[in-house]
Amino acid sequence: MDKEFAYIIDASSSRGLTAQLKDYNLTEDVATNSLIIIEGAKRKYLGLIAEIFHSSGSDRASELAKQLAKEGESRRIAEATIKTYSNLGKFSTAFLIIPLAQTIKNSVEEVDTIPVHESRIYLPKEKDIENFYGKIDNKTNWGIGYTKHAIKDLDSKVKIPINIELITRGSFGIFGKSGTGKTHLGNILASLIILTNRFHDQNKKTKLLIFDMHSEYGLKVKDMQGNDYADGVGLLFRNDFKIYTPDSTLAKEFGLEEFTIDPKDFTIEDIEILKENLNLSDAFIDYLGSYKRIINHIFEKDTVLKDEIYKKDSSWILYLLGFFEDREDFEKRRSHLEPKIEEEIQRLGTGALQSFRSGKARLSQLKRYEFLNPNKKDCVKEIIEELFKGERSIIISFGRYGDDARVYTLIAHLLSKKIWQKAISDIMEGKQLKYKVIIFLEEAHKFLSGELYYKTAFGNIARELRKRGIVLGIIDQRPSQIHEDVLAMLWNYFIFTLTSEKDIEACTRGLKFQSLFIPVISNLKRKETLVYGEAIKLPAILSIIDYKEFTKEIKEYYEKSLLKIDIPGY
Repeated sequence: MDKEFAYIIDASSSRGLTAQLKDYNLTEDVATNSLIIIEGAKRKYLGLIAEIFHSSGSDRASELAKQLAKEGESRRIAEATIKTYSNLGKFSTAFLIIPLAQTIKNSVEEVDTIPVHESRIYLPKEKDIENFYGKIDNKTNWGIGYTKHAIKDLDSKVKIPINIELITRGSFGIFGKSGTGKTHLGNILASLIILTNRFHDQNKKTKLLIFDMHSEYGLKVKDMQGNDYADGVGLLFRNDFKIYTPDSTLAKEFGLEEFTIDPKDFTIEDIEILKENLNLSDAFIDYLGSYKRIINHIFEKDTVLKDEIYKKDSSWILYLLGFFEDREDFEKRRSHLEPKIEEEIQRLGTGALQSFRSGKARLSQLKRYEFLNPNKKDCVKEIIEELFKGERSIIISFGRYGDDARVYTLIAHLLSKKIWQKAISDIMEGKQLKYKVIIFLEEAHKFLSGELYYKTAFGNIARELRKRGIVLGIIDQRPSQIHEDVLAMLWNYFIFTLTSEKDIEACTRGLKFQSLFIPVISNLKRKETLVYGEAIKLPAILSIIDYKEFTKEIKEYYEKSLLKIDIPGY
């Protein structure tokens, strides 16, 4: 359809544009969330169809509707009347347009005018898309999805470029309901960041730390039925990643690094972060510093226990977690030591002892996790060393612990805390950070909610390390639960379908015509995403490229990069 198919009948600089179809028979063929071109008298406009509706006189429409329900001459007269009136602008189909940009001569600029009445509307051609969004070069600007065709049942073959270098410069967010395509997109962006590292001489390469809840980055991406669909980024770029897992069975099956934690380094802050997951009381957390002091003092003064492990500052946490119960020497002294500990705790005040007993019982639940072991190496330190000085990025695939909030919260917290501490230490010593780091964080609201934002290391990273090149890739179903300051720091947004107005409002604050995007986002189909921010010239709805199709294309680039084969354009 090369000729105009609609025209402008109303326009407002604050409420958007309204257009009317020229042919009433196109009513069921025009699709929302698609791009159109408006040919004004002096400028060309790019718009997004946000909503479609009938424009009718209600009384007259009701009367004709009664006639349409009949057969014979009455129905034929009613149909002819509707056709006549639709040509006159009554009983017509109209649609709401969000203006995205305007051109004058060869320059694209932000919309600050409205097109004249009766401005004609066309379907965009590939050249129109390039004029507004730029060209794909598979170097810096990559096509991650297709535009949606304004006429249903016609597929668009036009991709819109995303600047991957600009993705790496600041934090970004991927938001949407479960099953909408967030993980597929996350793998695509991670893959393109790895390729950007290989193909470009940058001041700083970018490292990735991916908290992979359901092992779809480190191993296989799943389809809607939960079946293996294609390799995740960790398998696609095996030489560029170290993949860890706290699941020892998964580690053996796939040859991954077994992730283990030495709890001797745990702090009161580390326990506090698990308060909700372990249902620890406020009193237990408040008294924890005193518990620590009492336990350490009693173990240090005991003259029968000779092993150095009882004399260290970590005695309190090993005792609370129950690791001393496996030691024969402790069991012999237990009936002597525990009454002394409880006697001292009881002096702290009413309820202190009961809080201690219940809190210790809940903390000891952590002992059952095989990866938590004071006799194994501390992989947290190893990972931090790799991120700051090594050559490879990191994926933590949680395996069978993917739905265990305790495990996910603990591991993500410990690593983020050490990243924060290491970065601040280097900065204070005047050192330049060798790499940029992007942390892919699923279920981000567990660490960045209004209540936790100022209490977690992720909050510190978001606030204070973004200018040093350590940023967040926030992935979440409920953006409204994330602190508004975090959302304000995001450079780029990828929004899949959301139905809660609170969620939609939270992640569209940076958009002009924000209210008009409510129906756009709630009507997105699976794997369709609204993209806006620094990495794309204008907001756009993209149908994300099929992930399996993407991996075939990307493997070719990657293998050539390993073999040092020249690729045209690089």
